[in-house]
Amino acid sequence: MPRTTVLAITALAVLSHAASAKEPAKKPESVRKIAVAVDPLAAANLQRKPGVTVASAEKEMKKAFGEEIAKQITGNVDFAKEDVVHVAWGSSGPPFGKLARETKDGKDGKIITFFVKVPKTVVQGQAYRLGNDFFAAPKTAKVKFGGAR
Repeated sequence: MPRTTVLAITALAVLSHAASAKEPAKKPESVRKIAVAVDPLAAANLQRKPGVTVASAEKEMKKAFGEEIAKQITGNVDFAKEDVVHVAWGSSGPPFGKLARETKDGKDGKIITFFVKVPKTVVQGQAYRLGNDFFAAPKTAKVKFGGAR
């Protein structure tokens, strides 16, 4: 085989390998926060029970969170691929805890656990802060609340 043919075949192999390496990797399923302004009266109703509420459709969302909040979320979520997750949480302070989350692989898909990360301090409990956060999460994920940690 002539030397130029071998070089041409080698160059094609290298170029095809480089082109396949540049293909973007599949983007992992992610959770994203949705900015929602919650009226104080609505906040009290949402805080009845700490934990997560998942809405899989717009009708469910309106029933669970009310018309005003649903208007703010509509258009920010693709219900074919995502669910709306409301996390009701609270923390005493100062310093106050912060909402955090962890994602693990389960046998049936991703498991997303929201929890309140409590600061390491001796004195706490002078005040209490309520939190109402909304997220868009993949429909394939299982969502739960892990309390305070």
